[in-house]
Amino acid sequence: MNHMEQYAVLVEAPITPATLRTLSDNLATDIKYAAAFGRSADGKLKRACRAREWALLCADEMERTGLTSAQHFGPFSTTLFRKHQKVKVKAGGVRFSTNPRVPSAGEIVRRPYYVNLFAAYAGRYDGGGKTPFIHPQVHWIGTGNYYYWANPNDVEQIGAPPVTG
Repeated sequence: MNHMEQYAVLVEAPITPATLRTLSDNLATDIKYAAAFGRSADGKLKRACRAREWALLCADEMERTGLTSAQHFGPFSTTLFRKHQKVKVKAGGVRFSTNPRVPSAGEIVRRPYYVNLFAAYAGRYDGGGKTPFIHPQVHWIGTGNYYYWANPNDVEQIGAPPVTG
């Protein structure tokens, strides 16, 4: 199981501040119901409590930054990516790399191209600090065996993800 499968919170597309607030309300109801039946020590309940808090924080952050819709934001994703999955890196997206020719702020992809993913990481809320939201990332190995990565909103899935066991 890869990081994204293990830690991402799957939601229906698209992710908007309104859908995140609705998710938070639904999770609050589930949490109250589970607590009423003495399931407060359940690991799923702890995850639901954390997801409820993150949903509200992410909704606030989307509104603060003016983002109205996304496929992936913080720990919330509408789809999962897997190792060895073929994806199209979209033109106009931003990619980052360990390649010294790529600026640390990333570079704009000029034309689309296809890659096989090396890894996929779920986003998370990391508390205070300069960047409290760590957004999801997909990684691949590119030219010169340098690592490249991008936000999943800048790539498109091609076909079904490979089955992992």
